[in-house]
Amino acid sequence: MLLFAIEQTTKGDNILLVSEETGTSNDNKIFKKLPAICKQLNLDIKTLPQLIEDLDGIDVQFR
Repeated sequence: MLLFAIEQTTKGDNILLVSEETGTSNDNKIFKKLPAICKQLNLDIKTLPQLIEDLDGIDVQFR
């Protein structure tokens, strides 16, 4: 997922990753959570509730 996002952004596409992980506490894990990695890679990331809030009033359709 991250490699695809990086590849697409180098092609000029606007990519937004959606994850349920937040940037808060890493719970003493040895690996970083997605928001921390995305920050280092300059990738946009939001949680699903943040995305829904941003899309309020916009008609979203899936085909």
